[in-house]
Amino acid sequence: MMYKDPAIFEDIGGSQASIKKIDRAVLNQAVKHFYHPMNMTLVITGNFIVEEVLSMLSKHPFMNMEWPLYQTVTRKINYQGSKKHLMVKKDKSIEANTVEIGVKIPFDLLNNKDVDHVLFASPFMGMLFGPSSKFYQILKKRNLNNFTFSPSPVIEDDYGFFNISIETKKPKQFVKTISELLDSVKDFQIDDKIFQAYKRSEIGRLIKIFDDVKYSHSLVKKLLINKVDIYGFIEKSKQITLDDLSEYQKIFTKDNVYVVEYLK
Repeated sequence: MMYKDPAIFEDIGGSQASIKKIDRAVLNQAVKHFYHPMNMTLVITGNFIVEEVLSMLSKHPFMNMEWPLYQTVTRKINYQGSKKHLMVKKDKSIEANTVEIGVKIPFDLLNNKDVDHVLFASPFMGMLFGPSSKFYQILKKRNLNNFTFSPSPVIEDDYGFFNISIETKKPKQFVKTISELLDSVKDFQIDDKIFQAYKRSEIGRLIKIFDDVKYSHSLVKKLLINKVDIYGFIEKSKQITLDDLSEYQKIFTKDNVYVVEYLK
């Protein structure tokens, strides 16, 4: 409902009809285009000599293959949201009621290079719904949260949203309460002490990523693709201010909130 463009919400696996159309020619076309050196980022970690690795790579058959002319694919997405903001789906086979809520980040904000979503989105969401937050305590007091409660940002290159999901026995009460809380975000006063605590927590999380090869490679790759200075990344996170997050508060309006209920 947040985005009208089917490229975002259609099943990535395709339909039975589209799958049946796949043949060798289609696969070759996909491989030649998407598995192209221009689409590749190689990140290596370990005790090695850089010059030796570069020499070895330069002699690899991959480097001497004849690749087709690289063509950039530009996705044209309709960012206009649906007029329908609530969808209820009933299914006897599901084990628990699930509520999914998305707060769309408008394209103008997503495309604003002054807002570093990679750095800002997680601490903002944490301050709103973390265990020490006012909203979390309200949900807890009303017995509307549990271990499945999961607030998180989803930031892609060309679309983004804040996601809230939960399995609950009280879907109607949860939706009513969370909708009221989200509507109040635009007027929410964030305590500076809480902000500083979450900022330190986020810096710690970013540093801890480098304890894990898989996650550190993923982060480095994302920074390289987005042309972000790897060595200045942590330092930049220390400079985040409350004003930097104020742009997010403005988007928490009824026009940007979409709810899906999966009910038994």
